[in-house]
Amino acid sequence: NARFSEDLKEAYRNNETLLRISKALPGYPDLEDLLDYISLEVQRIMDSEGALVGLLEEEEDRLFFPGAYYEDKAVQGRMKKLRVLLDEVAAGRVIRTGEPIIVNDPAQDQKLYPERDDKLGYTTRNFIEVPLRSSDRIIGVLCAINKKSGAFDEKDNQLLSLIGGTVALSIENARFSEELKKAYLEVRSLNQAKDKAI
Repeated sequence: NARFSEDLKEAYRNNETLLRISKALPGYPDLEDLLDYISLEVQRIMDSEGALVGLLEEEEDRLFFPGAYYEDKAVQGRMKKLRVLLDEVAAGRVIRTGEPIIVNDPAQDQKLYPERDDKLGYTTRNFIEVPLRSSDRIIGVLCAINKKSGAFDEKDNQLLSLIGGTVALSIENARFSEELKKAYLEVRSLNQAKDKAI
């Protein structure tokens, strides 16, 4: 009974979290603000030191991290400037296979990606990453890093996957909106130049 009661409480908390995130998403039309909000929520829910939203640059076959929340703001700033090839980080495997990954043994991960911590500027103890799916393709990853107590487990995977499914469409919409704004500004600039020439 006690275990059932705990499971019920956890399910209720998870549903509350997803509802809160779903309601908040429309309030963040700007892509970077949206991604920072998502990262903050993931960091809080996963009880981790940091969280990231990594987006795929398909033409370059690399990831960038416009959404980041870390307790250490210096790490957060470095992460937002970072660009990595898919082969240099575990997220590349998540994007290519579409399968989530949980690593609770950093030594195992260091064998695969020996320079990762140097590039990212922090020490990784454990992490979990899930794909961000938008209709028929994977647009990036959602990641929680360094759980404060214990290890990441299947429950964390299920919750993070639910969050990823909830936020992916909002991310795509915000990206599309940002591209439209850029295109509009370019057209307006060209029209102004044309008017001056005339």
